[in-house]
Amino acid sequence: MSVSILDALRNAQHNFRDNFSTARIIAAEQLYNAINLLEKGYATHDLIEPLLQEYGNISAVPPKPPEHPRCGCCGSKRIAIRGRHPNEPKRVICPTCTAERLDDIHKQSDPSYGIACAAEPVST
Repeated sequence: MSVSILDALRNAQHNFRDNFSTARIIAAEQLYNAINLLEKGYATHDLIEPLLQEYGNISAVPPKPPEHPRCGCCGSKRIAIRGRHPNEPKRVICPTCTAERLDDIHKQSDPSYGIACAAEPVST
């Protein structure tokens, strides 16, 4: 049975309350596993057993890659949105850059875009 990192922390807490020495050894191992995975970027709902089966031990587990890398232009967190057409896969975009681009398009589509101001000549 695979448990989440949060469940491992709860089990460790319960085992530390027990006075048996074997329960304390198990609790120490559970804490070590949970803390190492949290430090490597895994969430409390991630399962431990599949990682142990794949990598053999917790110290061999690589850091969790980010789900959506940061925007290369502004550094904001990217998000997944629907595809352009039905049945297309989701796309990953930067909402900050998208909003700025839409603002630029809106400004450029204004009828007065690019027209210089009609200023009165300055008399000296």
